Amino acid sequence: NGSLFKNAKAFPLGREEIEIITPAVRALRDLGVQRMIMISGDHQKAAQAIAGQVGLTEAWGDLMPEDKVDAIKRLREETKVAMVGDGVNDAPALVQANVGIAIGAGTDAAMESADLVLMNSRLSDVARALRLSRAMMRTIKQNLFWAFFYNSVGLPVAAGVLYAFGGWNDAAFVAAEVRNPQRNLPAALLLGTLLITLIYLA
Repeated sequence: NGSLFKNAKAFPLGREEIEIITPAVRALRDLGVQRMIMISGDHQKAAQAIAGQVGLTEAWGDLMPEDKVDAIKRLREETKVAMVGDGVNDAPALVQANVGIAIGAGTDAAMESADLVLMNSRLSDVARALRLSRAMMRTIKQNLFWAFFYNSVGLPVAAGVLYAFGGWNDAAFVAAEVRNPQRNLPAALLLGTLLITLIYLA
């Protein structure tokens, strides 16, 4: 389900921040993102303490920008990785992640390096973006299925398959100018099936 990274701040979180971040973490967990890690340039103990405040079980501290890149690379060997960041030091790691997500209130470098920018600067929008992307993928797959089904039926008919069963398909003869459709029917069907397969796989 991927790993989500959020750059740690160098100060303890207040109640307001905890009330904002904790529901965002919970929403991502409800969507199946079970592993969320906070990476930070701050000391390990500080990063771990802040992570615990918002419900994260993993925190990696004492990381330079190049260390964050290496961390992303290691995790990409195991799974797909999304990273949320807002600073200049996050930019290289945002590029390395499968999906880089920048905070709208962050630095220009982070926004230019990211694949997605949260314009409202709300962490809750990360979960919203994930739900939206999944809905879009469902729609794309449904469209591909119906296109495959339609072409599977339509192309053989257009190629003159009904003629082989005693039917009549004038459109096929006019379009292809075929004098002997029975002779060309196997080749037409083979070509139609190949085109459908290529469209579906694309």
